[in-house]
Amino acid sequence: MLAWFGTLRLMLKTPYATLLLVCLVACSESPSTVSDAATSIHPPDCAPDPSGEPSWQVLDLCRSEGQLLSVSAHTHNDVWVVGAGGQILHFDGCRWSSVASGVTTDLWWTTSVGNTVFITGQNGAVVRVPRDRLAPATSMDTPTDVTLFGIWAASESDAWSVGFDPLDPDSDSVILRLVDGVWTSIDFPIGVDPKTDLFKVWGRAADDVWIVGRDGVILHFDGTALSRVESPDTDWVTVTGTSDKMIMVGGSQTGALAILEQGELTSISLDSVPPLQGICMGTKGQGIATGLFGAILQKQTDGSWLTDYNAPLDLFTPGEPPVEGCTTVIPDYHACAIDDRGGIYLVGGGFSSGLRDGTLLYYGPAHSTDGL
Repeated sequence: MLAWFGTLRLMLKTPYATLLLVCLVACSESPSTVSDAATSIHPPDCAPDPSGEPSWQVLDLCRSEGQLLSVSAHTHNDVWVVGAGGQILHFDGCRWSSVASGVTTDLWWTTSVGNTVFITGQNGAVVRVPRDRLAPATSMDTPTDVTLFGIWAASESDAWSVGFDPLDPDSDSVILRLVDGVWTSIDFPIGVDPKTDLFKVWGRAADDVWIVGRDGVILHFDGTALSRVESPDTDWVTVTGTSDKMIMVGGSQTGALAILEQGELTSISLDSVPPLQGICMGTKGQGIATGLFGAILQKQTDGSWLTDYNAPLDLFTPGEPPVEGCTTVIPDYHACAIDDRGGIYLVGGGFSSGLRDGTLLYYGPAHSTDGL
């Protein structure tokens, strides 16, 4: 089994390399590709009836542009997906469109707040896209050239990002904060090695921000200072939360999932699953965790997390890729999101083979693939 954390620095050696039409009632227009104009953040909703029978659906498979790495489902008609080679995709409730990012490097994470979509990636990239798509994407200046693997925003003027250089194990990781339009570096807390790789950041509010990384590192910002929270010595990759608890996933040889509630960190027992990379929670208590080798876990009503065997696993039965140029048989799922109707999005691809073969899954009523 691949210990992906130990080989991440090698995996990332390979770089990857116009008008959005508002959907009409029947969604009959041909797909558009470049989005520099639209009439509203919330366009006409021509998605299927949400009362339809839900099921797992493969929306996209073996994208030649490369792996899809992050998804943000602000609402069911405002979904953003980013990935290798500067990919940005948007779903408006009717069709998918490609959004020009202005970069060709890999984009690793996205978050939405207000009228802004923040996206981070290689070479210290922070791309800012208006959610209403009335203006093009713009790149923001940052004081770093490392890969920014995570970003979270309390508002359009207050955001955090973290990352490290996967090709230089002797370099320091970075913690950045956006204040008054300027990205600045934040010092590590005393006693935390700045060479510790940091992967993701998430928060409930401007004074309640959480950062996770390798070697059990969990950092908390309380509005005044960063401090470390005690944790088992495992690698934490992604963090999210609800109103009363934090949830994080990771692992090295096998998957790990833990809940931090009222200062107590509790590890959740898992059957043998690969390392986990993504975690998302819905407004109605739903929970999904994703990882390498097709790992998909669902939160149960009793609080346990079990493998979802109804989800696609080997997408290329009986094991041969049906798409020309595709090499990935079992995709690695890097991230997930749950929209306001309970629809579940998973993004992934060939994480272990150079961020190839982008994959997009959805659970819910019949979903449009127009534009993909």
